[in-house]
Amino acid sequence: MHQSNDEKGSTKKRIYRPTWNYEKKIEEYEEIFRLYKRKENPYELVFKLGHLHRASSRLPVVIDFTLIEQEIRKRVREGEDLGKIYGYISDLLREINKLKKELPFFSEFFSGRTFESIDNLKRELEGAKAEARRKGLLIRWAKCIRTEGESQLELEVENPTKADIKLTKMVGEGAYIISPLFPISLAPDEVRVLRIPVELEESKTVSLQLHYELVGEVRQTSIQVDVEEIEIVDPISLYLNRPVRVLETLDESEWMFKAITRMPTFTKASSLTEATGWIIEGFLGEGGFYYTYLARKKDTLGALRIPKNSWDHEKLEFKKIDQLSRKRIREEVEILHKVSKIRDEGVEHVIKLIDANEEIPYMVLEYCPKGDLTRVCGRVSEKEALIILLQIGYTLEKCYERGIFHKHGDLKPENILIDKEGRPVLTDFGTALTGPYTGEMGGTARYFCDVPDDRADVYALGRVAVDLVKGREASEKSLKGSLLYGLVHRAMKKEIRMGEFLDEVKRLLIYVK
Repeated sequence: MHQSNDEKGSTKKRIYRPTWNYEKKIEEYEEIFRLYKRKENPYELVFKLGHLHRASSRLPVVIDFTLIEQEIRKRVREGEDLGKIYGYISDLLREINKLKKELPFFSEFFSGRTFESIDNLKRELEGAKAEARRKGLLIRWAKCIRTEGESQLELEVENPTKADIKLTKMVGEGAYIISPLFPISLAPDEVRVLRIPVELEESKTVSLQLHYELVGEVRQTSIQVDVEEIEIVDPISLYLNRPVRVLETLDESEWMFKAITRMPTFTKASSLTEATGWIIEGFLGEGGFYYTYLARKKDTLGALRIPKNSWDHEKLEFKKIDQLSRKRIREEVEILHKVSKIRDEGVEHVIKLIDANEEIPYMVLEYCPKGDLTRVCGRVSEKEALIILLQIGYTLEKCYERGIFHKHGDLKPENILIDKEGRPVLTDFGTALTGPYTGEMGGTARYFCDVPDDRADVYALGRVAVDLVKGREASEKSLKGSLLYGLVHRAMKKEIRMGEFLDEVKRLLIYVK
C-alpha cells in the first residue's frame, strides 16, 4: 500500500518552466526580421511558437526551447518561406501531442526532467519502451496454501522497468479466485506481495495467468504453482524468547578474551570502585557518548557504561562531572525502567538494567557475552534472519504500544546484543524519540531514516536484514531472488509501519524452510 506524499514526508516535484512573453517575443522577432530584411509580419510566427510552447508545458517534462528557436532563426536567416517554417512547427506540435499520450506510461521516470530537444526526449522514450517490453512483469515467487480455513494464493511481483504497470486480472486453472484485487498499479522498481483468497479444486497444482498493461499493450505471464497443505501456527508462540541457532552456537570465550585483553595498561583501584563497588575487568568498546567496560560486583558481571565527558579512559577515573552526562544517564535510565516492564510481561529481547547512579554518573547493564549481531553478519540464513526481525520488531511494537518511545532511532547490528542463551537483545535507547519530533535526531547513516515514527525503525530493520544475510554494506538488490527481497524493498521505501512489517515477517516464516 502506497503512502500519501504527506505520509512519506515528500512533495510532488516542482517543475520550473520559463514563461512565454508574447510582447517581448514579438519585439525580438521584429528585430530579427528587420536584420535579415524579411518583409513579412512575424506576429503569426510568434503566436504559433507560443502555441507550441504552451503545448509542451503540458508535458510532465521540460523541453528547452533554445534549440527550437535557434532552428527557427536559422530558417528565417536563410530566407525559408514562412509556410515551410509553419509546417516545421506543426510537425513539432504533432510530436508533442504524441508524447503527451506516451509519457504518462513513465510518470515517475520522466517526471520533472529537462530535455534540450524533442529528439533527445523521443530517443530516451523509445529506449525506455524497448527495455520495458523486453523485461515485462516478473513473478519472483508464488505459493498456494491449502489450510483448514480459507486457502490463499500468494505471489511476489516486481516491476523491473521504468514504466508503470497495471495488473488487470488473474485467471486460475485449479483454483477459483474469490476476491479479485484488480486493477493494481505497480510503479517502476516496485515489489509487492499479492495475497488472494481462493477456493481450490482437488488438483495438486494451480495454473495462473496474470494479465497486465505495459506501455499501452495488453500482456500476460503464466506460472504453475504447487499446492501446499500446511497447519498454521502463530510464529510469535514458536519463536518469541527462543534462542536463534546461529547465535546460540557462538563462542563466548573468544569475546570474553577480547574484552579482558583490551584493558588499558594503567591499572589501579579506580574512583568508581571506591564509590560503587564495581571493579573494572575489561574494555568492551566505546560509542558516541559512552565508554563500556566489563565490570564485576561480587558474583555479578555487567556492562558498565560511563559518559565520556566525565571519565578519563587512560587513568580509569572520573574527571569533572558535567550536567550533560547526568542528564543523559537520567533520561536513558528512565527509558530502561519503562522497558523493564516489557520484560515483566514476558518479552526477553530487551537489555536488563542492573545498577545506575545519575550523580556519579554511570549505569550497569546486563553483560551479553556473545557480543552483538556484527559477529554473524553475512552468515545468517533467511529463516534465522526472519526470526531475529520478528523478535526485535515485536519488542519494538510493545514499546510503542506502552508509549515508551515513538521510535528507537538507532537500530543497527551493534545495538542488538546476543545474550548468553543466544537470543537477540535490544539496547542503546539514548536516541529514542520520546516526545515531539523536532527533526534533530541523529543516527548511523546506513540505518538512519529521517521520519518521526516507527517507519524509521522498520527502515533500519530492513538494512539489518540485508547485513545479516548478505554482509555489512551489501545493497538491498543483493537480496533479489530471496523471499526477503519484497519485505526489505518496502521497508526501504518507508511504505509500512511496524505492525504491517511484522505481519509480513510472520507470513514469510510460515513458508521459509
